[in-house]
Amino acid sequence: MVRARILAWAASLRKGEGRNPSIGGVASTSADERRAGVPWGFVLLVLLALTGGVLERTGLLDWRAAVALAQGYAGQWWLAPAMAVVMAVLYSFGLPGSLITWVAGIVFPPLIAAPTVVLGGVAGALGAYSLARVARTSRDGGSGGERRRLVRLLARRSDFATLAAFRLAPGFPHSAINFAAGMLRLPLGRFVAASALGLAVKCTVYVSAIHQATKVAALDQAISWRTAATLSGLALVLVALPPLLRFARGRVGVDGAPVEPA
Repeated sequence: MVRARILAWAASLRKGEGRNPSIGGVASTSADERRAGVPWGFVLLVLLALTGGVLERTGLLDWRAAVALAQGYAGQWWLAPAMAVVMAVLYSFGLPGSLITWVAGIVFPPLIAAPTVVLGGVAGALGAYSLARVARTSRDGGSGGERRRLVRLLARRSDFATLAAFRLAPGFPHSAINFAAGMLRLPLGRFVAASALGLAVKCTVYVSAIHQATKVAALDQAISWRTAATLSGLALVLVALPPLLRFARGRVGVDGAPVEPA
């Protein structure tokens, strides 16, 4: 009888050991799950975007200082490729790469400045897209309001025309577009082609206006409201184009449908 009670007590201890969360691997497993649930990749992206915004707002990345540095090497063949690389690195990590647009527009003529800026912008977009794609997590809810809205918008409208329109729109945050596209894993070919087209139009207009302004010492008014209005109007046309085409195709389908005899 005593032996049976001892065996029963030992068996109950073994069963309780599996149920006790403080013994064995149950507690450590739940802790590991909590650690795995933290979206560290997305946190990194948010920190990079905030860092870029702070640097731009505080003027620590000042295009005037960059112009003074670049003008000292204006005769060197490697200056334009170096600017494209710097712009690509800045955009890849969510930093304000647009300052290179000003530097290139001042230092180079438009025929050199435009390809430099477009190449750097597209390479930076590809870098940020890849970084966001790797760092993507299932917890997108912790993002900021602007980023959440952009992600939802791109999830609904990720066609070629809309992506190109985002690039054309004045003041639209390129880093946010790049990161959101990577998080959503938009088709890479479409993303790169739309970015190249939009940046080619926008950057050509910008560097031409900036270079022209240097001749009259009016850099503060280089990007006039007419330039911004033209780019904004073109961006709106591109955004409206896909729905209009779908509507037109629907009308053609309705009008051209065969009519059954009564």
